[in-house]
Amino acid sequence: MTRLLFNPGPTNTSADVREALLTGDFSHRDLEVAEAGRRIREGVLAATGGTGTHSCVLFAGSGTAASEAIISSLEGRLLVVVNGRYAERLALIAERYRVPVTRLTVDPFTPVSAAEVAAVLDADPSLTHVVVVHHETTTGMLVPLREIGEVVAERNRLLVVDSVSGIGGHEFDLVADNIAFCSLNPNKCLESVPGVGIVLARTDELPALEGRARTFYLDLHEQWRRGQQGEFPYTMPVQVLFALDRAVERWLHEGVGPRIERYAAAAAHMRRRLTEAGLEIVELPQGCAGNVITTVRLPVGADFPKVVQSMRDRGFTLYSNLDSVSGGRFFLATMGTINEADIDAVVKSLSEVLQEIFVLDE
Repeated sequence: MTRLLFNPGPTNTSADVREALLTGDFSHRDLEVAEAGRRIREGVLAATGGTGTHSCVLFAGSGTAASEAIISSLEGRLLVVVNGRYAERLALIAERYRVPVTRLTVDPFTPVSAAEVAAVLDADPSLTHVVVVHHETTTGMLVPLREIGEVVAERNRLLVVDSVSGIGGHEFDLVADNIAFCSLNPNKCLESVPGVGIVLARTDELPALEGRARTFYLDLHEQWRRGQQGEFPYTMPVQVLFALDRAVERWLHEGVGPRIERYAAAAAHMRRRLTEAGLEIVELPQGCAGNVITTVRLPVGADFPKVVQSMRDRGFTLYSNLDSVSGGRFFLATMGTINEADIDAVVKSLSEVLQEIFVLDE
């Protein structure tokens, strides 16, 4: 059964990306695999504005693995802007590796202020890095990445960004946003399958990481050094690399701007249809709403696990974390190859499921 995924990743993919998984058997040391890795690195850097200034490093793992590779290699004290579940995870990763952390905690639905970040940096000269989540998946909130990057650069600190659900669906530029390190993965707005963690790093920062890694497998410097030689030091998910290679090719062919516009249009269509169906959208502050997540008020008395199961029976996958559901919210993602007809279908089914549940519970 073909299932439409309205969860925030993994996402629906195109037929040719799925077909690339059937490429056959290769060693991760074969020339074809090295060439796919090279194309991926060059393509991702071209799409994110990092050609000539940044390097792209590939790991077998998730977006969290990429974030962990970065954080476990850093020296200094991190200011982590905590505005949601994934930012808190970055702080916890740092603490696990005994990297000193200062938290700047912001309400998840309140805009992050670049001025507030600047004030904390000015008050504490021991802070060396600022860590932010570009797009918080559990709320759909964006941070003002360009503004934060400017205040960080002005103070000679380094900006570390989790853009796992940001890149591809939103404006992003490694140089213009003054980003030193960034993590992402293929299975959200890059429209590929899970299995590869991607680190984008300023090339001039990477040599200084030699010997700093607190892990063996996620040694960012070593993985970068070997990648420069056209090697993967450890076994990679070869077929996943071929799928990602195809997905990056599709991304560049579509165009960075047009993909962002497609995602924005899909989110707008989702919000219109939900509103027409009588569901209440959680309105986000001006300029803070992302293009891939729509947060919805859970109707009072609705049993969300029952909704999820009923929607699954109809061919739709939904997911929302427990904190959101306990707060009376759930979210719908419009990532991947989701189109307007798919959105119409999921909203129609959701309306019917909610009506059935309330009728049965009366």
